[in-house]
Amino acid sequence: MDVDGLRSTIKEADSRQFVDAWLKWRGNRMVPTRDDMDLGDIKSNLGTLVLFDVVGPDDIMFRLCGSRLRMDDVIDFEPTGRNYKDLTSPEDWPARSHRFMTMSRHPCGGVMTLRLQGKRGGQVTHLECVNLPVATSADPSVPCQLICCNTPLEPKLGMAEPPRLRTFPAVSGFVFVDIGVGVTEH
Repeated sequence: MDVDGLRSTIKEADSRQFVDAWLKWRGNRMVPTRDDMDLGDIKSNLGTLVLFDVVGPDDIMFRLCGSRLRMDDVIDFEPTGRNYKDLTSPEDWPARSHRFMTMSRHPCGGVMTLRLQGKRGGQVTHLECVNLPVATSADPSVPCQLICCNTPLEPKLGMAEPPRLRTFPAVSGFVFVDIGVGVTEH
């Protein structure tokens, strides 16, 4: 899927706003730099953004995690500064690592759905997740960071019975997004 296909596929206006801001930041380049980012363009998304430092296949760090995703709303821990591998079940890690390495080094984007269920079979919440690369250096050999917008597909993220996750569940419907370099098949 290309970026135009992504815009027509995503369901939520906040996700489209995030993609439009990323496209504005990058201008005529393949990937925007962190200096290009104007957070005012995505102020309604800030509480649900995650920024990842992709250092290596087993070293994907949460640089920051938006406040609406932390603590009692969704997860039962603070992920900022932690390795994503430590917060992923071992059976899910190979696919997740491959996707993050591909998105940061190829570079390309990704879109998927994350399903969260409350404790003891409670309320289900779905997040539309869009990952896009951001350059941290003019040197193309330096891996990109990934910025992820997690937009609730329900009207409100706060749940009567939060899931209070200890690891991040597998996602469904993952698709790589071609930002101009092509994409891998899987």
